[in-house]
Amino acid sequence: MNKKLIGPTMMFVGFSAADVFLTNTMIKSGIAIEANPVAAVFHENLYLYKLFMVTFVLMVVMLIARLSVKTAFWTMMFGTGATALVVLYSAALLVIAQSIGI
Repeated sequence: MNKKLIGPTMMFVGFSAADVFLTNTMIKSGIAIEANPVAAVFHENLYLYKLFMVTFVLMVVMLIARLSVKTAFWTMMFGTGATALVVLYSAALLVIAQSIGI
């Protein structure tokens, strides 16, 4: 792996872990349901689904890096940013739900 991709990759993995933790917490507490029909199939094994998706994204980025490290870097940054927004949204929903007693 190119050194330039290590930071964004670690951030992507971290945000992905936070995403699955928050999603699982909200589903188990009844605050939310899984709206993604593919992920809903893995309801009991949400961690396996997320692990598969993260692995798939990282494999695609590594393939892109063979052609252009710069493109792979920005692809990883986009994925990291998108995942970070999902985590912020989920965290906000959890805080709001807890504040109103759900």
